Formats: sequence, structure tokens, C-alpha cells
Amino acid sequence: MNARCSRLILCVTLIAALAVGLVPLAGAQEGPAITVDFAMHEGNPVLAAGAPGTWDSMVVSEPRVIHHDDLFHMFFYGGDNPEAPTGIGYATSPDGIVWTEYEGNPVFTPEMAGTPGVRSEVTYFDGEQWVMLFNPGEGWDAADIYLRATAPAPTGPWTTEPDTVLAAGSETEWDTGPFSVESVVSTEDGYSLYYGPMNNPAFGMATSTDGITWTKVDDAETAESPYATSDPVFAVVNAGSWAQTWIGAPVVRHHARGYDMFFTGTNDFATSGIGYAYSDDGITWAVLQEEAALVDSKNLAVVSSVLEVDGTVYVYYIEWDILAGVPYGIGVVTGTVTWE
Repeated sequence: MNARCSRLILCVTLIAALAVGLVPLAGAQEGPAITVDFAMHEGNPVLAAGAPGTWDSMVVSEPRVIHHDDLFHMFFYGGDNPEAPTGIGYATSPDGIVWTEYEGNPVFTPEMAGTPGVRSEVTYFDGEQWVMLFNPGEGWDAADIYLRATAPAPTGPWTTEPDTVLAAGSETEWDTGPFSVESVVSTEDGYSLYYGPMNNPAFGMATSTDGITWTKVDDAETAESPYATSDPVFAVVNAGSWAQTWIGAPVVRHHARGYDMFFTGTNDFATSGIGYAYSDDGITWAVLQEEAALVDSKNLAVVSSVLEVDGTVYVYYIEWDILAGVPYGIGVVTGTVTWE
């Protein structure tokens, strides 16, 4: 299995599914009463592949959306070759629905970075500059390290820093091999990031005070391999009965009420779902309910970015063309998450 399908192992085989109207199961676990209620945007995709001859005419994927200075900013992976997309594009929106691509796209390419590739990026504004953590793997083939680039503006110029900010575990560890960082959240002590190994249906977490030096979560009670140097914070055994085969794309938020996570999962490789979990500390997680509610579609959907603006939660996901085996567009569902 190649790295492209190991990250999105559901590709080409699944019906798209989005979680809607999730409520806690009675007595499922102690914790806050949470209601998650979403509706799919009727005009999806909100960003599709470009016209023939444009740089992103075949692929738009992995959207990362930030709300800053009253504007929605989207960074996405794209290209004109479905086998080897080539760069990071940038788009803006006043409402999170109608998007306009930057005329100078792509804003970040392997040539600019000095690496074989630039993909699976996660971008955020740290109060002074824009920061991008990216995987330097070529095309769809992820690498086993992440690098950091910074820029004074979303459109660049981007400067790649030489040092690795996060690396896979050794061959005997649970997080060995290629991986993808899916979320970076601001905390009281700095930052937390969440990542997923390509070859293990589990999520890891690392923390940093400065966004440069990262330390993986490591439980001192698990001193033997494969958990000698770090431990997963979420795995298929936690995800619920509907996601016992594969989970991916841990998109985490941190807010005044705690942490919550949207993730993609499957149990039977015939349907997929987007699940919801919550946590007090970002390390120990509880799933909202055992079963994910599904909405059938002809395309596969994988969650990629979540943010809340003025009480509305926007969940952005990748729409995959099942027959062609490529992501052809970016969709969104909107709704509310209520903690009581």
C-alpha cells in the first residue's frame, strides 16, 4: 500500500459520510452534556479544482482554515498532476463559504522550500508571523519528519528553517514511519499538535512552549517498546464501534470549555463517518457516542479543518472522486456544538 492510500486508507472504496445531530448516549460516560448538530452546505464543494491549464487543475486537498482579522484564510495542497501535486495554494473568504484564490498561487512550492515536496501543512498565525509546519515528502508520499516555515503574510515570502521540528519514532516505536500533522492548537502554556502515523490507526500529541521545540506525550508507566519514548493519546479502541478499523485526520480545537476533536473513521470499509470526542486536558479523550450518524454521498469525505466563528462551527473536508481516486474539491458543513 502506498503512502497516498495509507494516509487516506478509505480512498476509492467508501461512501462519504458526515456526522450530524450527534448527542450523548445515556450513561455512555461521565462528562458534559454535548450536542453536535450540523448541516451540509448545499453548494459543496466550496473550492474545486481549477480550470484546465491552471496550477491546481487536477487536485485541491487538505484545506487548513484560519479566521484572522475578520477574514477566513485557507491554505490547501494542489497541483495539475493527480499523481504528484506540487504546492500550497491560498484563498480567502469573507464568510467561509465563498472563496477567492490568490492570483499568485501557489504561495509555497518545493522549489521555495528547498525540499522534495510540501504537503500536509498546518498553518497558524502566532501573533507576529504566519507559521507553517509541513511534510517535505514528494507528491503523495509523506516523509517521516516535519519542517517549519515562516512568513510575514499568508502569501509569503516563506522561509524554511533548517531544523526538523518533529520526527517519527524509531523502528520499534508505535509512531514509526511517515506521518501527518493535522492540528496545532494554542494553549495556556504554548502549543499542542496532533499527528497520525500512516501505518498505525492512532493519534499522538506533542507540546511546545515556542512552536519550535516539540516534546511528545510520554507516559512514564509505559517504558517498553512500542511505547518507550511516546504514547498515543487516541486509538481505534477509543473511537467507538463504528471506527474500529481505521481512524485519521484528528482535527482538535482548544477553547474555554476544554478540547474537542473531529476525526474520520471506518469499521467496515463500506462507509465512513466523522466522529466527535472531547477532553479536559487534550490527552485523555471520551467519544460523544458509540455510533456515528451518516449522510450518504457518492464521494468520500475526510475532515481537514474545524473552526468556530461567531457561534457557528465550520467543518471543512476533502471530497474524493471515488472513481478517479483523487480529491477534486473542498466541502464544508456548518452547525453548532453545545456544551452544557
